Amino acid sequence: MAALLGAGAGLGMLIAIAAWRGELASPTNGPLPWWRRFNVDHGRLRVGVAVGALVVVGVATRWPAAAVIAAGAGWMLPDIRGAARRRNAALARTEAVALWAEQLRDSLAAGGLRDALRASRRVAPIAIRAEVARLVDRAEFTPLPAALRQFAAEVDDPVADSVVAALVIAVERQASGLRELLSEVARAARNTAAMRMRVEAGRSRSYQQARLVVGFSIGFSVLLAVASPSFMSPYGSASGQLVLAVIGALFLAAMAGMNRLARPVERARLLGAIGGP
Repeated sequence: MAALLGAGAGLGMLIAIAAWRGELASPTNGPLPWWRRFNVDHGRLRVGVAVGALVVVGVATRWPAAAVIAAGAGWMLPDIRGAARRRNAALARTEAVALWAEQLRDSLAAGGLRDALRASRRVAPIAIRAEVARLVDRAEFTPLPAALRQFAAEVDDPVADSVVAALVIAVERQASGLRELLSEVARAARNTAAMRMRVEAGRSRSYQQARLVVGFSIGFSVLLAVASPSFMSPYGSASGQLVLAVIGALFLAAMAGMNRLARPVERARLLGAIGGP
């Protein structure tokens, strides 16, 4: 009953906030699974998981230290779970920018750069299609260099900066050989994506082992508390709570370190966060 109440509290908070802000996602390409129909942002997800873990463990054990440790673990779990997704998304953006540069190169033979941008709107890779569409719309009423710089800021990828820099130079200085330049940029982008894929493949086993250790530690602790309460009973005293707090602090520190290592590496950008002309 305590577990159900805690889970219900966390889930109810997420649903209430999403409904209040009008963020219930609607299916666009067919029906979505029920767990993907709530467009709850990362911050509120962390709050919901932390509150749910706090209530469940606090009601089940009546140990303040255990409740705080559970809340801290619940706060960091979404980060750990989403680290691989963020790395894959960054890699997909790099590959998409390389493909988009090749599409622009091939379209330049039939017209100018603006025509090539309009043509790429319909066939741009999914990972950057929304940004390309906004670029084309923005280029209709703002100078093209400014629109391109804003596009680079939205994509937030060093490879996109290289492509945009080549396009801006071609527009502002009427440079020739844009097709050849785009070919070189696209080739460099593909080499970068291939290198990152090799790096991620080498790191995936370490990430998986770290997640397994965290999951086993949490699961084994829950199993002991349920199956053998007498084994955990010494932690109910004041000194036991102090020892548990120290152990929990070390465990949370290890989780934070693992989360930090699992984050995508921030790469230096050529254009920075420049969005204006």
